[in-house]
Amino acid sequence: ILFVFAKLNPDIGYVQGMNEILAPIIYVCSSNPAIIWASEVEADAYHLFATVMASLQVLYARTPENPLSGADLQMARLAKLLRQHDAALWQHLNFVGLTPDLYSFQWYMTLLAREFSMPDTLRVWDTLLADPKRFSFLHYVNCALVRSQRAFLLLHGFTTGLKKLQNLQSSD
Repeated sequence: ILFVFAKLNPDIGYVQGMNEILAPIIYVCSSNPAIIWASEVEADAYHLFATVMASLQVLYARTPENPLSGADLQMARLAKLLRQHDAALWQHLNFVGLTPDLYSFQWYMTLLAREFSMPDTLRVWDTLLADPKRFSFLHYVNCALVRSQRAFLLLHGFTTGLKKLQNLQSSD
């Protein structure tokens, strides 16, 4: 599925983390009792994956006029949201050099699929993919993830804080 998608969409190609987006889609397609023909699972999964990726194109897009990727812009929005909702935590993270580009890139590029168990990922995706303003929701979830680690982050510096934020599923 990933190979075919990359070949049919050379403007996006394959980006690390796409497998993380595909896994929940295959899980849902293959566990759906309404699917009569097992041979259709792969085709259905491909089309769902392509649809999700089309809505995520903003994350992967770069233009000559704007060398920042869409992901860079999303992470900047996360920083702004964190500053608005928890200025003390935002200030501490900036002081120790722990900026969103270091810990939230994979959150955006995988739609949090690595951060949660499969059932929790599907719950988040239910809302995320149903919401036309999905990135707004994703910013708030990402901000909540950072804030959920507030006490720990305020006590620690760069290295320990980064490890915590990059390994949320294993720590919570």
